[in-house]
Amino acid sequence: MTVNAWSVTTQASDTLPEKPQYVDIYTGQPLEIWYDTDKHMTMNQATRMPVEFYINTSNWDTVYGRGQFVVNNFIIRDENGRYKLDESKVKIDGDEIKIKDGDRKLKIDGEEFKLKDGDLKIKHDMEDGEGKIKSDSTKIKIEDDEIKIKSGDDKLKAEKDEIKVKKAGKKVKNKDGKIKE
Repeated sequence: MTVNAWSVTTQASDTLPEKPQYVDIYTGQPLEIWYDTDKHMTMNQATRMPVEFYINTSNWDTVYGRGQFVVNNFIIRDENGRYKLDESKVKIDGDEIKIKDGDRKLKIDGEEFKLKDGDLKIKHDMEDGEGKIKSDSTKIKIEDDEIKIKSGDDKLKAEKDEIKVKKAGKKVKNKDGKIKE
C-alpha cells in the first residue's frame, strides 16, 4: 500500500467535522452569529440585530435565537409570513420557557431544567450541578460530591473515596477499589 501526502490530506479532510453553518430562516442566506449572554439572545454579527430564528445546516435544526433552543415543529407562520412560536406548544414568560409535545414536557427556568417524557423525569440545576433522573425502575441523584443510584432492589452510593453497593438486600462495600461481600 502506497501512502502519499495527497491521500493523507484527503483522508484527514474527509473525516474532520465541518464548522456549523447558520442560515437566515427567511432568506436562506448564510449568517454569522454570536450569542449575547447578558440578553440571552443570538445576534447577527453584521447588523448587530437580534436573530429570532435561524437554521443550523449541520443538522438542519431550526433554532430559536432567544436561549438557542431547538424548536423543530414548534413554529408556525403568521398571516404576514413571519415565523413565530406555536403558542399551543410553547409558552415563554420572562426567563422561563415551557414546551409541550404530546407526552413530552420541557421546562427551563433560569438555571433549572426539567424534562418529563412518559415515565422518564429529568431535573437539573445548571448553576450548582445537582440533578435527578427517574424512570419507572431507576432513580439517579447527583448532589454535592455524592451520587446515588437505585435500580430495582440494587443501590449504589458513591462519595469522595468510598462506594457502597447493596445488591438484592445484601451489602457490598468497596474501599480502595476492592469489592468485598
